[in-house]
Amino acid sequence: MKTLIIYSTCQGGIMSGLLKRSPEIARSFDIRYHTNFSNPGEMKCDIPDEQLADCALFLYHPIAAKNHGFSTDMLLEKLPDSAEAYVLPYVTFGSYWPELGKVPSKPLGVDAQFPYGRIPYRSEMLDALIDQGATPSEALQTYLSVEPVTALRRAEVVLEADTRYLDRLDSQDGPIKVKDYILRNFRNRQLFYIFNHPKTEIYAHMANQLLEYLGVPPLTDQAQAGFKGHIEQNMPIHPATASVLGLEFVDQDTRYDYLGESFTFCEFIERYLEYAYAEKNAKLVSG
Repeated sequence: MKTLIIYSTCQGGIMSGLLKRSPEIARSFDIRYHTNFSNPGEMKCDIPDEQLADCALFLYHPIAAKNHGFSTDMLLEKLPDSAEAYVLPYVTFGSYWPELGKVPSKPLGVDAQFPYGRIPYRSEMLDALIDQGATPSEALQTYLSVEPVTALRRAEVVLEADTRYLDRLDSQDGPIKVKDYILRNFRNRQLFYIFNHPKTEIYAHMANQLLEYLGVPPLTDQAQAGFKGHIEQNMPIHPATASVLGLEFVDQDTRYDYLGESFTFCEFIERYLEYAYAEKNAKLVSG
């Protein structure tokens, strides 16, 4: 049996699970998934050389040499000449949440159960309101009542950046392309739980392109049904963003399952403020 190695972020884990639902792939390949991280922002590589030497198909998220002196080019050099290697697109899309950052540098709600925070991504606007001395109710009302022009400008900037990023993904060597599918469908149904956690639909789209390239049938609807990917962090979408982008699946009463709880957008921001004001008060006490 040939070996198929996926070396990537957690997105590769979902992809490997879907590929294993293809009978033809399951019969032909021993699929091995290796994470390229140990903790958020920390790179690692634990693929044994003998596994690389036995690899027939290598799918990977590229890592440049500037990252701790390691690059995925070092892994590619260890593959046999007969192996095929393609970039697995690292698919992100922030346009649903243009008001949130993408770097979990100051997570909120850190505790023993959630060492990286219950809310890892911060809103500059909310944090600025808190720093300016707004009360929780004032901050909430200001955040919810953002002017349409402001919401549109913010959404357009992020959508343009997302489009440029998707262009770069599609320019990479390999059979998997994502830009047209995402831009064609993101308004009529939610395609991402959070900016770097696509729904299963996106993974199935990518997997089926790979299967077509390998000359085997696509995943059946039954194979995709019930497959659980990233469902634990369904980040609520601002109704103002939904309005200016024309998202058909969002209104102010839409509920989102997030880390075992259910929130409307307003309820989620109330929780954000609860954590943020607790953080501020703790700093005042310690300072």
